[in-house]
Amino acid sequence: MTSVQRANPSLATPACWARLGPPGCAAQPLSGGLQFLPSSLFCKLGVLVRHRISLFGNDATSIVNCLHILGQTLDARTVMKTGLESVKSALRAFLDNAAEDLEKTMENLKQGQFTHTRNQPKGVTQIINYTTVALLPMLSSLFEHIGQHQFGEDLILEDVQVSCYRILTSLYALGTSKSIYVERQRSALGECLAAFAGAFPVAFLETHLDKHNIYSIYNTKSSRERAALSLPTNVEDVCPNIPSLEKLMEEIV
Repeated sequence: MTSVQRANPSLATPACWARLGPPGCAAQPLSGGLQFLPSSLFCKLGVLVRHRISLFGNDATSIVNCLHILGQTLDARTVMKTGLESVKSALRAFLDNAAEDLEKTMENLKQGQFTHTRNQPKGVTQIINYTTVALLPMLSSLFEHIGQHQFGEDLILEDVQVSCYRILTSLYALGTSKSIYVERQRSALGECLAAFAGAFPVAFLETHLDKHNIYSIYNTKSSRERAALSLPTNVEDVCPNIPSLEKLMEEIV
């Protein structure tokens, strides 16, 4: 929790969408399109940080804290049901970009491009820094908020669910990697994965139960529609490298 949140805990809930009135007067809810401003600002600031994080220098942590607070104010249910299409698209794009960036990070690690030397390619350094400083904390905060308010059944559907499956695959692959980069980020990856598990509306460790899940894209989309989204035929093949809950329990015991 940031110092700002400790000073004003209401910032961590959708209640902060209220418009503060004069002293002694009750706060009034934001009206019209104003209630979607926090979501829009979160997405726009997220895009700026994604492309220009190096420009913030030592202030990058402060900007990420701002994104953390904004993420904790999102009313994803209201946004997805009655929000402007531009705001909905921005949220979808944020998660799709997150999936892409995590995949790039994993690809760079597999190719051995992450080093501690000055000869490291600039693009590799940028994606690694962004993932470490901004993306993982933002995703952890956002997924935690989504899970606490049960927004997953409103937001993580259809194409967003596909993006989140990609995020899940990369988080697990990164977390189980033996890269020197991961050794320092394993706790952050674990925190993000735990928050994801609480937000995702599908039991991804128990794929045999998927047929009963009304939120699963394998029940809401036809086989042709899923193919157009580059999904495999069977849900068991979406994240083939992630073991089932039963196998994980056997490893723990």
